[in-house]
Amino acid sequence: MERALTKGYIVFQDTIPTPLAGSLLNDDNKGWQNIFLGLDVERQCMVYDDYRQQRELTTVQQDDLQATLQPIWRLIYPDHSADTWVALRSLPGGCEQSPHLDFPPLMRKTIDSSETPVGLLLALQPNTMFISFGWNRYFAQKSDREEIHLNPGDLLLFRGDLIHAVSSSTSLNRAFDSSYVFQYFGPKLAMYFAWLECYTDALFAPAVNGAIMYLLIAHWHLRVRIAALAIVVALGTPLFTDAWKRRLREVEYMCLYQHVMETDAVVDLETRPYFRGEWVQDAVTKRRLFDFPYGKRLRQQLLAIPLLLVMCALVGAYVVALHLLSDWPRAAFPMCFLRAKPAAAELAERGLTSTTCLALSQGPGVLNAVIIQLMDNWYQRLARRLNEYENYRTQAEFDEHLVMNRMPFPFVNSNASL
Repeated sequence: MERALTKGYIVFQDTIPTPLAGSLLNDDNKGWQNIFLGLDVERQCMVYDDYRQQRELTTVQQDDLQATLQPIWRLIYPDHSADTWVALRSLPGGCEQSPHLDFPPLMRKTIDSSETPVGLLLALQPNTMFISFGWNRYFAQKSDREEIHLNPGDLLLFRGDLIHAVSSSTSLNRAFDSSYVFQYFGPKLAMYFAWLECYTDALFAPAVNGAIMYLLIAHWHLRVRIAALAIVVALGTPLFTDAWKRRLREVEYMCLYQHVMETDAVVDLETRPYFRGEWVQDAVTKRRLFDFPYGKRLRQQLLAIPLLLVMCALVGAYVVALHLLSDWPRAAFPMCFLRAKPAAAELAERGLTSTTCLALSQGPGVLNAVIIQLMDNWYQRLARRLNEYENYRTQAEFDEHLVMNRMPFPFVNSNASL
């Protein structure tokens, strides 16, 4: 309240829910018009701002904003009501807006403070900047300039006689913005690209650090260089983690990620259509529930252990067989396993060609790779069948145990031949 009376404005943080912010931010691009600046008397024409546009909100959006924000501004101006709701956006390349008033001054009328017209600015994107030059003045002085930085969801309430301007915009000049990915592919893919963007930007600092260490301290002892690099990495890791956390919160807010995760959580708690349940009595509440008896599921889960052991035994068997298979051509045709290419005459004496020699030397390795892939595919199918046989009620339980069933065998299968 004191800031609103002394500064001419006041900022309220996190004023709108995430779904409403997302619907306003990711709306279509129809209906945008350049902002009217005034009449050019010399040219006898109307002047428009080429870098700032506005669009009327839909009736539903206006009603939602009215219901959400009206209790906030009426804390200070209880008799005020909203007149016009518009969406504003700044295109890249423009300069800072000229200082101006949103309401014409009333030179011949005395009004009370409660009758002062009020403007509202709701920020939807990070790094939104509003510039104030003071209120109830004739001129915008540079010494009175004050930059107000707003985060997504912040509401700026300012007096109608506040001289203000909007800063220049560079956000759309970026070659990539995850908000565009969200519009086309949804929030989950937008989060992935936001991570790639943050990670790629973070690689610049260690690259510069590595170049400096290579050029300037090449004559240092190896231990000193390793210690210096370790210090830089130790300092840079928490900085990168903090930067990603900040970026994560921005993307979650802009892309409605929390709403999506809540929706997925509700879906995960629903009963799977393939679940085969029975009416059982809860041991605590004594209520009848449609579930699967724990004892039956435990017996079905124990079936996975012998099947896993059988598959691991098959892996051991084929590894031993491949080892014996690779030893036979190595002993019978040693010239094919030398680093130097064998002469054609030597191969002809043994009835071999260069292609046959290549097959003998590389065949066991290729066969090993093929068998690893086949065994892995077979076990993945088997693990899914076992998971379905274990009969989990919710999708979350099904996915969790599917990962547990699939994880052990690929580790054994991929590393046994080493």
